[in-house]
Amino acid sequence: MLLEECERVGWRGEALVRPDRVHLLLEIPANVHRDQVIRTVRDLAATVARRAGVTRTGQRVWEESCWCSVLNGPAVEAVRQWLRRVSPH
Repeated sequence: MLLEECERVGWRGEALVRPDRVHLLLEIPANVHRDQVIRTVRDLAATVARRAGVTRTGQRVWEESCWCSVLNGPAVEAVRQWLRRVSPH
């Protein structure tokens, strides 16, 4: 559902959902600042969690910390392969 919401705003990607974290590899326009990416993903994830009935309005969905990095070239493919390798099938 999170990837569907990301696609709705024009960002394609892949995800790995773990019990304690979510890994996302997103393709976004170069003019979108990383702070906006983080804000948007947090908002989308909270919306998805509420729609799925996992959390209520006002209930915290995200911890304070997160990590965001800009990748290109071989690094993108390396992360993509890692996501696919560790993702449960």
